[in-house]
Amino acid sequence: MFFALIQKQLKILFRSPQEWLVLLLMPIALITIIGFALGSLMEGSTEAFKVNIAIVQHEDEQQEFAAFLQEASEIIGMDEQVQKSLTQMMPISKLKELLFENEEMKQFMNVTNIDPKDIEKAHSKGDYGAIIEVPNGFTKQFFMSIFTEEEKPTFKVYLNDNKEITSTVVKSILDSYQYQFTLMTELATKDFINEDISLPTANFSSSIQTINQQEPVSTSAYYSFSMSMMFILYWAGTLAGQAFLEKHFHIFDRIILANINPSIYLLAIIVSTVILSMLQMFILFAYAHFMFDISYDPWPLYLIITFMIALVVGTIAALLSAINYRFNSIEASNIFGSSLVAILALLGGSFFNFSSFAPAIAKIGSWTPNGAALQGYLTIQQGGSFEQITPYIAILSILATICFIIAFLLFPRKGGIA
Repeated sequence: MFFALIQKQLKILFRSPQEWLVLLLMPIALITIIGFALGSLMEGSTEAFKVNIAIVQHEDEQQEFAAFLQEASEIIGMDEQVQKSLTQMMPISKLKELLFENEEMKQFMNVTNIDPKDIEKAHSKGDYGAIIEVPNGFTKQFFMSIFTEEEKPTFKVYLNDNKEITSTVVKSILDSYQYQFTLMTELATKDFINEDISLPTANFSSSIQTINQQEPVSTSAYYSFSMSMMFILYWAGTLAGQAFLEKHFHIFDRIILANINPSIYLLAIIVSTVILSMLQMFILFAYAHFMFDISYDPWPLYLIITFMIALVVGTIAALLSAINYRFNSIEASNIFGSSLVAILALLGGSFFNFSSFAPAIAKIGSWTPNGAALQGYLTIQQGGSFEQITPYIAILSILATICFIIAFLLFPRKGGIA
């Protein structure tokens, strides 16, 4: 009889294909859109953030430096050692070296030299995130300001307000360049540097790493899991609503008259929900594998987490059914599907990964069923072992046990509210 009840639950659901099709097609659509839209953005694709920079130079730097040496030798005198140090400090050459020659910078920057007469055209077109304009006499004035009280020169940087991200990147690079170059200048003029100068900012590199040197989880993988964890919750409200309709149409009364323990009926709701939830996860994970090449190795760990989250959803369905039956209303299912799922999804990290900027919220979210399962999946994706996912398995077990106990305490027994 128990298996007949499960079969009945599944048959009733599949007779209403619009419900389970939505629970399959909606997450597939969201995973596809987010995976392609945010993949290059969050995984560090350089094409998504190619910064276009233009340099307009009104002077000949070498001629300006030669003019400085001639004037400086007449005013303050200058030995060969100092001159050698200064030749390694040509400000615009060092800036160009940073922007043009550094391999790391080339990955996300396009730097173009443009003729001064084309600067107005460059401004009007708005193709550049930033335009650096070096005035005539800049190099000579720069070196003179080191040894005399002459005013320090400036060059103009035009940031494109319509390209906020790229202009912010350029501003940060130039601020760092200015600080490091000022430091190098001071050291060189004090005769501490006699060899070629290499700015620290010209030798940086970046990488994305996680704790314990684990590989980062791709955006496609993250949102495949997070969207799946959000939509698996909807099965609880769907199955609980379906169970209440059975009460409304007196199907439950017939079950009672057939001398079937109501606990068996409630257990059938749990098992049916587990089956449907796991089926949904297998379909979504298979889709993500073929679409985004997401690997599920070792698969037994994924299976454990999938079963545990499906079990929690099943007990939530039982709890909602018990509340519906107890208060003779479908409101519990409706509130869960319309409001609580969204709240759990937000706290659990389906929309944002709070662990990087709001660890307190992430900690709270790990105690939601979808949040615990999501963290378990991400841990496995990063090469985590069974021991590392046991805290999340424990949380899911606790949640399932609590919902299971409350559901069976609330659900009407034979002769009770029906």
